[in-house]
Amino acid sequence: MAPPEQNKDQRLVETQFGKGLVVFTRPDGTQEVELLEWKKSVKETRVAAKQYGTSKGPHMIYTKDALDSVDPKVGDDVICSFGRGTVTKIVRVKIVKKETSSGSDETAPD
Repeated sequence: MAPPEQNKDQRLVETQFGKGLVVFTRPDGTQEVELLEWKKSVKETRVAAKQYGTSKGPHMIYTKDALDSVDPKVGDDVICSFGRGTVTKIVRVKIVKKETSSGSDETAPD
């Protein structure tokens, strides 16, 4: 049996073991996450997790939990609908709702 194809939409996430890469999402919603910062995690956490995993190949976790995305940093390589690039600057944007004459709130145009 051939292994499942990896998702084209891979993303970096925060796990209890540090950063991870979602490499596949199963039809039932289970995410297969390759742990990228395994050696940086707390020793007790590594020992506990090793009891339930294998020491060969990449360290993985399997979860249906919603994992937070990793915060971007200047210099990160990114892919979006417009193509691929590098983060050169991070700007905080505040979206303000304006009230219309009818009294309903509406998001201000960019």
